[in-house]
Amino acid sequence: MRTVATHPEGDVMMSGSIDMTNKIYNLQANGQYEYVKEVRYHEGFVMDIQPMVNGLGFFSGGRDNKIMLIDLEGNPMACYEGHEGAVNSLSQAVENEVVSGSWDGTARVWDVETGKVKETLGGHTHAVSVLTLPNGITITGSQDKMIRLWYKGKMEKEFAGHEDIVRGFTEVPAMNGFASCSNDEVVKVWTMDGTHMMDYKGHNGFVFSIDCLETGEIVTGGDDCTVKLWADGACKQTIQLPKTVWSVTHDAHGDIIVGTEDKKVRTFTRDPAR
Repeated sequence: MRTVATHPEGDVMMSGSIDMTNKIYNLQANGQYEYVKEVRYHEGFVMDIQPMVNGLGFFSGGRDNKIMLIDLEGNPMACYEGHEGAVNSLSQAVENEVVSGSWDGTARVWDVETGKVKETLGGHTHAVSVLTLPNGITITGSQDKMIRLWYKGKMEKEFAGHEDIVRGFTEVPAMNGFASCSNDEVVKVWTMDGTHMMDYKGHNGFVFSIDCLETGEIVTGGDDCTVKLWADGACKQTIQLPKTVWSVTHDAHGDIIVGTEDKKVRTFTRDPAR
């Protein structure tokens, strides 16, 4: 199980896997997600899933170099083609655009309606991770260990981010910044202009995925088979899992959703009634 995402305001979850399928789940009254259906539109591993900001579906990036747009019922809505390598990262902040990162060393900004590439953000090498924000800033990182800040297609700043591959990003609104994770086992927090604020250390393996909860806590998962919650400069909780954690996110109810190498999706809650 490679990636998992949830509807931003609703009760739908989608997962993607190395078996080339996307699976859809609906949240039930008892607080558990129920499997609904499986669809297959990719011809390679599903690498990343990103919910549409308007809540109408999900973007799905694959090792087949394609981005599929899939509605909440599992129907294909669009296909975006143009990358020359696997699409490993997706981000959306405004309704009419989606940003993708690829093994071809580029990030691309797509027009959601027309399917055309509006901007290509080049210069990285190998896999590129992306985060785009409503303020027009797009953040990219790569196997070249660098982080770049872009505004309307122009690179505004480049700096050394990590000592190994930059795996992912999440916005941290409470700190007016963002956080990054890496194969160097470190989680770093930055201001929006790229000033380094703090490190979180505690993972004992590659950190593959990162998210920020509504509480302001940062949640990460990685090759050490753990999910960690970070706040106030320290690790607040560690959840041990049986296999590598490939994906972490949260849903509209504050539950943490985790996708792991053992082909399972797990949910964790603080609500005793769930």
